[in-house]
Amino acid sequence: MNIFVVGGGPSGLLAAAKLSEAGFKVTVIEEHSKVGFPEHCTGIVRENFVNLVGYSDLKSIILAKYTGGYVSLELGNEIHHVDTGSIKAVMIDRPLYERVLSDYASCAGAQIILGKPAKIVRAGDSYAVKFGDRIFKPDLIIGARGPRANPNLKVITGLQAYVLSPKSLEQGSLYVAFSRFFADFFGWVAPYGDGTLTKVGVASASKNLRWSLIRLGQTFLGANYKVKTYFGGLVVVGAKEFIPNTGGSNYVPIGDEAGLVKPLTGGGLDLGVLGVKNLVEDVRLGGLGLEKYRMWLRKSRFRLFEAQILRGILFNPHGINKILLTRLLKTQGLGNSLKQADFDDHVGAALKLIPLYLRSSFEGFL
Repeated sequence: MNIFVVGGGPSGLLAAAKLSEAGFKVTVIEEHSKVGFPEHCTGIVRENFVNLVGYSDLKSIILAKYTGGYVSLELGNEIHHVDTGSIKAVMIDRPLYERVLSDYASCAGAQIILGKPAKIVRAGDSYAVKFGDRIFKPDLIIGARGPRANPNLKVITGLQAYVLSPKSLEQGSLYVAFSRFFADFFGWVAPYGDGTLTKVGVASASKNLRWSLIRLGQTFLGANYKVKTYFGGLVVVGAKEFIPNTGGSNYVPIGDEAGLVKPLTGGGLDLGVLGVKNLVEDVRLGGLGLEKYRMWLRKSRFRLFEAQILRGILFNPHGINKILLTRLLKTQGLGNSLKQADFDDHVGAALKLIPLYLRSSFEGFL
């Protein structure tokens, strides 16, 4: 089987590596001239991410591990501390992760073409790949082009920065802030290394992102921090329609292009890996039309749609998120409840917190 992967980001490169290792002929076409750049995300993933990917020597990509953090419900206001007592998330070096995946794919026999923008186009009752004046009709086309390739996705803009802090932040803690200035999402400060190196980010549909990022940095880092460089991109926060795009004929989407992104956090690296594993398994089994993968994708998107509803409750213009969070953050036992929660299942995690919230609300009336 001849396979083309359009897009050389994390999902595309992982798919290329796994499929090449399975003996398939794979070609990756990436519009940018360098693997891993431009950089788009902070790289916060589940604690067992390396095991999920399946390459043991990827442990070198881990920059930090987090057990909890600090939360501000408005910039400059009271800061609440939450600790689960166990590692719930890690930060990875995203550019290095992609370079390692590229090496795996190349060593397994995949051809990686950089600096060549490509399109997936209809060709009769199937699909073809077009770049330049050339058109290819492979047996399978995997779309890994990111959120811009899927017009059904709801997106906002994320702005991030590498920042040198004048003080060492607490290792093992993430710093999160909500604010009326970016009411449709949140801001974050993620320290790594010795705690003076941080990634600071904010996402919103508003147009004052740089100002918001500066204020966010002042809230947690003080006034004398130094921005080394900015980066960012689109953040997926849901879908416009309930029915997901699962491709058709010889084309299937993966990663962000498939909408495999958590609406509450905009994180998609973990889901991208799960998508690739399901796709590769279906291809290896010779599934006609990849119906098993398409069914998995529909089920995953349904679960993400539930999370999108939860997002609508938390990030609404009436500020209900701050009412809920204020109560929860002042409740004893929050850290222990979060310790039992799966941070990649936001709906499930929220359901686990309902009894705690109801108990605290009841106690508040006594």
